[in-house]
Amino acid sequence: MDASPQGPPAHLTGPSMPNPAPDPIPDDVFARFAVRHELVTEAQVAAARAHQAERAGAGVTVSLPDALVRIGALHAGERDAALQRLRDRQRGSTRQLLHYRIKRRIGEGGMGTVYLAVDTHLDRLVALKVLPRHLAADKEFMRRFYAESHAMIRLSHENIVQGLATGKDHGRHFIVMEYCDGETLDRRLFREGALPVVETLRIAIQVARGLDHAHQAGFVHRDIKPGNIMITKEGTAKILDLGLSKRMGPALAPALTQSDMAIGTPDYIAPEQARSEPDIDGRADIYSLGATLFHVLTGRTPFPGDSVVDVVARHLDDPVPDPRTIRLDIPEGVVRILRRMMAKRREDRYPDCGALLQDLEWVLRGLSPASRRPPAGEA
Repeated sequence: MDASPQGPPAHLTGPSMPNPAPDPIPDDVFARFAVRHELVTEAQVAAARAHQAERAGAGVTVSLPDALVRIGALHAGERDAALQRLRDRQRGSTRQLLHYRIKRRIGEGGMGTVYLAVDTHLDRLVALKVLPRHLAADKEFMRRFYAESHAMIRLSHENIVQGLATGKDHGRHFIVMEYCDGETLDRRLFREGALPVVETLRIAIQVARGLDHAHQAGFVHRDIKPGNIMITKEGTAKILDLGLSKRMGPALAPALTQSDMAIGTPDYIAPEQARSEPDIDGRADIYSLGATLFHVLTGRTPFPGDSVVDVVARHLDDPVPDPRTIRLDIPEGVVRILRRMMAKRREDRYPDCGALLQDLEWVLRGLSPASRRPPAGEA
């Protein structure tokens, strides 16, 4: 039951921690619960999120449960009963692991649930990622989990969420990470649609710096997307979810495929990942960062489709669309960078993030990128 504490990164300062109000239920948690229990459909959730976005444009914040009631997908009584069940579940769950007092759930994915917690030894907020029980039962997975988590803890960079410790308590295995006060890029895009070109370039530069550091240490992220990029209140971009599945090798693939983690998220997936090639390297992250850059600039993913199969097929076969057909003020230099990042053949992409950074920084200063033009058929 021992944890392996590491010192906090220099840029992390724990905010004061007043007595909290009753914990809110995050929208994504409510959505999953409501769909799983067949209270609403995925289409109704999408309609409710569109209603949220419309009201947000008018300066009014509406929770997802309330939005579902407003569009007629739920009765108020159904909403209240679902919220109560979720609150009861929170109160009935483990509220402390070792010396980390859990405050509330802040995220969930195939690799585990993330909680905001208080490190009672150091009186600071941290994030705990707690592994699902079915993964914890796999001895080979756990051996690799601890080996790679400890390697990730030693990976310190301003643009990567810092791992701090690992631990086990009440039969639950977890990793402790720095808590970043901010929001993920996908939430920002949901609210604003697209970001200014200069701000987008600054975010891309920060993410590329973090990836460059990770790649040099032997890590490949494999799932770069807006949801895995945190923007702190100070404007710093930080890469999330690095180190839990990225150097673990083929033995992990069956467990991760079920949650899209083995191949990446379809809207941002590199062609070689879609083909399940075994020797994925940092150029796959460059492709996914390019797809993310396209989304942030235009408010749309580069290859929309009616199904996952359609989206993946377009990543494999379709040329990169010109983002200027959606937004006219995107500079030519940015388009050239984007096309090279998203070249179908990884040999035609930037060889590493160092070369990518040079072009991004030049274009941010108003200069032309050094990048050659994309190969025939990629333009």
